[in-house]
Amino acid sequence: MMPPRETIARSGPLWLLVPLVAGIALGCRSSSGDSANLEHAAEAIASRTIPPGAKALVRTGPIRGEWDVRWGLEFETEWDWETYKKWVRSQLEPEFRLLKGTQAQFVFSKAFRGDAQSIIIDRVSESDSTRVRVSITNFPD
Repeated sequence: MMPPRETIARSGPLWLLVPLVAGIALGCRSSSGDSANLEHAAEAIASRTIPPGAKALVRTGPIRGEWDVRWGLEFETEWDWETYKKWVRSQLEPEFRLLKGTQAQFVFSKAFRGDAQSIIIDRVSESDSTRVRVSITNFPD
């Protein structure tokens, strides 16, 4: 079943941080120390995947599954895809390992303290601006 999507009319990435971080922290079955780690990781992912000046469009989750916590966002940026790809790789590597890189998608992964996290970044469309979807999955221990 697909998670419900909420269309957001606000611009700028900062409004995403509070609900995403709070949702991940509350949705995980880990101890309070692990929740703090996931909260920090969620904040770091948002700040490292949303470029300056981007316009937030859609947010999903957090969705708590049996073994994972998922959330995602979509935004538009004035940057072209090639510029965004270089920037986001510089933001995530080497902490996250690049598992797959194609013309329209990146897949990153990271393991930390028994937990794992994956980030999938897709180019949704490109015209006057580039629309990007970021999907994050946390697999808490």
